[in-house]
Parts: sequence; C-alpha cells; structure tokens
Amino acid sequence: MEVVCEGLETKIIVDQDLIATHSTQIHGEIVNALKEVDDGTVVLDISKTEMMDSIGIKVVIGLMKSCQSKGLGLRLDVASANILRLFKICKLDDLLDVREVVAHG
Repeated sequence: MEVVCEGLETKIIVDQDLIATHSTQIHGEIVNALKEVDDGTVVLDISKTEMMDSIGIKVVIGLMKSCQSKGLGLRLDVASANILRLFKICKLDDLLDVREVVAHG
C-alpha cells in the first residue's frame, strides 16, 4: 500500500485484493494513514484490486465512517468490473463516490 498526498487530496493506493487474507493488514495501514489527514478528500485507489469479499467491504465501510467522523470527503477509484458490480449489488455506489478508472500498473 502507498499513500500519496497532493494538496487537499490523500490517495491511498491498495495494490492487492481486499479479501479476508489481507484485510486486517490493509485496515491497519488505512487507519495509520488517516491519522495524518485533517481535511480534504481521501481517495481509496483500488484500481489494482481484482477481488473483494465481505471483509473487504467492511474495510471500505469502516473507511467511510472514519472519513465522515473527521469531516473528510471520500472517493473510490475502481477499475475492476466485478468490484463495480459488487458495489451496485450492495448499493454502495449510492453511499459512496465510486469512479470507474482505467487500471494502471
């Protein structure tokens, strides 16, 4: 995972799948990254992520709640058609600013 700050935008780039095997580690890294963010927008870049399970969804919802409590905006950059479909099925695209992007790297 990489964290890049550009002005009022903090981009958290996840380079692995958001599944039970990795979610605890990713969640911890996200929590640590958020400690440094006081204003602006957090961008969760999961354009390199191909798979997400219910635990991964829980990580995203936890990030959403953390951002709300700190008054931060949140956007998700997603490239995987499967993850976009999952967000639509779970109606998370109604709660979150989900943007379809081209996968990079």
